[in-house]
Amino acid sequence: MNTKTTARDFFLNLGVVVTLYVSIVSFLSLTFDIINKLFPDTLSYYGDTYSYGMRTAVAALIVIFPIFIWLSRLVRHDIETDSSRRDVTARRVLTWITLFVSGAVVATDLVVLLNTFLSGEITTRFVLKVIAVLIIAGAVLTYYMNEVRDVPKKVSYNIVSIISSILVLVLIISSFFVFGSPMTVRKQRMDDRRISDLQSIQWQLVNYWQQKGSLPVALSDIADPISGFYTPVDPETGNAYTYEKNGTKAFKLCADFSFDNSSGIGEANSVPVYSKGVINEGWKHGTGTVCFDRTIDQDLYPVRPRI
Repeated sequence: MNTKTTARDFFLNLGVVVTLYVSIVSFLSLTFDIINKLFPDTLSYYGDTYSYGMRTAVAALIVIFPIFIWLSRLVRHDIETDSSRRDVTARRVLTWITLFVSGAVVATDLVVLLNTFLSGEITTRFVLKVIAVLIIAGAVLTYYMNEVRDVPKKVSYNIVSIISSILVLVLIISSFFVFGSPMTVRKQRMDDRRISDLQSIQWQLVNYWQQKGSLPVALSDIADPISGFYTPVDPETGNAYTYEKNGTKAFKLCADFSFDNSSGIGEANSVPVYSKGVINEGWKHGTGTVCFDRTIDQDLYPVRPRI
């Protein structure tokens, strides 16, 4: 016989299910990000440069998972206090929905695994992701099947809570070892900002050359209030970037970097200025002060005739 559902019953059980789903999605998303990082796919051309997905998953786990544990304890306390609360309609409906979703995920996961195997496209990262989904969905399915059959003992529930909390904590800590701390990401963004600034300065120097037939003596000469261009400075220190005029068509731009950019394209030094479409060409850099020597190709960038 179903017990009448109160507002407390409805919102507590709904909160448990919602926070459970968010926690599982975040857990799997973070797991996938770690797998992608440890087992990169050479066919993937684009990636999450600053690991925004990973950090969103971590934030969700830090905030939502404790709420899930807390709400689950409240529901468990209500059931232990009044066993009839186990049969409230809201709880039974949401439990069966969770069972259905978990079973569907497990079945879909196995179908995808088999289909991929038959297609001959099995990779390490794919198998690890399938295993992760299978384990999580299988664990949820098993737990809620026990919920339907009988009320789990308090000790069993506490063990499940402790194990799941440990797994979440280990995963969060592991993510920082794999992706780096927030401070590391901030420094990486600073380096990318420096490259963007140097690119902007470079193309303004090229434009200056095309307009005047010579390079400026100092970076202050390329400031143009009419077009809105002002010479950028280092985003972390506020110091001006180093510029040296090395001849009629040659110049040098220097900046201080925090990390080695091993993913850069092309050579870092003594390369010609290429077309603007190849924005990453020739910007590979090491750690510390790095200078980029540039020589303007007059055939590609001729001086514009004066009218």
